[in-house]
Amino acid sequence: MFDKDLIGPLSIETELLVTQRSFTAAATFPSGSPNASNGESWAEKLTYLQIPILLKISPIDGAFSPCVFAGPNIGFKLSASAITDSTGRSQTADQNTLFKSLDLGLDAGGGLSVKVLPFAYLFADVRYTFGLIDVYHNVTTSGARDLKSRDIKWTGGLMVGF
Repeated sequence: MFDKDLIGPLSIETELLVTQRSFTAAATFPSGSPNASNGESWAEKLTYLQIPILLKISPIDGAFSPCVFAGPNIGFKLSASAITDSTGRSQTADQNTLFKSLDLGLDAGGGLSVKVLPFAYLFADVRYTFGLIDVYHNVTTSGARDLKSRDIKWTGGLMVGF
């Protein structure tokens, strides 16, 4: 995390995050089909390296400092896989070709930091990401279009200043 003061309570913050997103679906085959009464479920797991660039407002500068922030988020796909479970058997498959390499979104959220040493803060924040682009790559079936990121993230840790 890098945080640079701009003017008064306004600063710019950049981060380097590794995030994992997933979504699940399930299907039951109708009676009379080859897999009648069998259920199938699958989960897509996507891992991204994300770089949010946030404008942050911290109205109180002291030992206890709340903040709000917003800005763009650029994500680079590291991996994509699907885990299917059919009739009790689980399989994992590489799905990298189905998803675009780049994901763009907008982040907004808030948090707080607590000074624990003259140069160190404990921090926690929560944010919402609103995806701007469809992350599927060349998928045109009606059920697989327009998959955009929508997630809530929480982070926390120790921030050290120099």
